[in-house]
Amino acid sequence: FLQQKFSLTQADAAWNATLFLQGSTAIGLLSGGFLADFLYRFTKASRMWLMTASLLLCGPCLHALGNSDLLTETRVASAAFGLFSGLLMGNIFPGAFEVVSERSRATAVGVLNLCGGLMSGLATLFGGLWKESLGIDRLLTFTGVAYAIAGCLLIGGINTVFHRDHQRLMD
Repeated sequence: FLQQKFSLTQADAAWNATLFLQGSTAIGLLSGGFLADFLYRFTKASRMWLMTASLLLCGPCLHALGNSDLLTETRVASAAFGLFSGLLMGNIFPGAFEVVSERSRATAVGVLNLCGGLMSGLATLFGGLWKESLGIDRLLTFTGVAYAIAGCLLIGGINTVFHRDHQRLMD
């Protein structure tokens, strides 16, 4: 994608794709855990709210990643996406453990990993199928919209069932 869009060498494209995305993802993973633990003092749903923020903030980053005309803008979008997606990745299992009993946690991890694997596989399949007809820019925009919808659904879940399910575990 970067190689074609910005006429980069394969090495430069790989460097840009790796440095900005992976470096900021590592920061998001670590800081997301610390931030969730700190915010837990104020709300038991802190991990869920950080995942919500991640989804809602990743959406515009994905759009910008696919639609930026300058390499610098694309780097910023990539770094921002990495940072915000790190918040999600660092809190998804601990967030699930807030509402899943100890005896079911291994199953919850299995289900979450299955969903992640299926989504990755399907994204690769459909991305490849639709790349030519829709273009990477539109695919990233559609993915960003899907992230925003998922964030809104998570807000609904937090507001309707989180506190009940969390309290059930605390009793």
